[in-house]
Amino acid sequence: VEELQRISWRHQSAERMHLNRARARVKVVSVLPGKLALVSTPREFSYQARNIGLAEAPVVLVWQTDRKYFTVISAPRFKVGAQMREAMQELMRLEPGWVGRPHLFISPRSSILTKAQVLETLQRHLEVSLCTCLFSAAIRWLMARKQELVGA
Repeated sequence: VEELQRISWRHQSAERMHLNRARARVKVVSVLPGKLALVSTPREFSYQARNIGLAEAPVVLVWQTDRKYFTVISAPRFKVGAQMREAMQELMRLEPGWVGRPHLFISPRSSILTKAQVLETLQRHLEVSLCTCLFSAAIRWLMARKQELVGA
């Protein structure tokens, strides 16, 4: 048991060191505060970059600086899948080779698209998505309290 605890502690310590190195090398820019974040990172920290970005916003555009490609990830709990699917389809029309699912999709390596083009596409679809989500939440709230509101 003690040996397993030592191994677990070493593993956790190594992960913390790697995460701290990642935080030093990963650059996060909030494009739409609380909605969309742009993260620039070298390949070795791409997984940590996704997690760091998702702590900032529900949708993250990860730009891998050394391989010149994009990863778009969204947290499923924010329910932006339909709009992200539309964004992915638009990016596929702009540049064939994008692959993935609505919550995680990747550009071809050495992408011909600029960060500005990808960000504009995501912003356009995300603005609609977040407005729809807020409107849906308001409708659900009103429907849940319909009896209270009508009876009052």
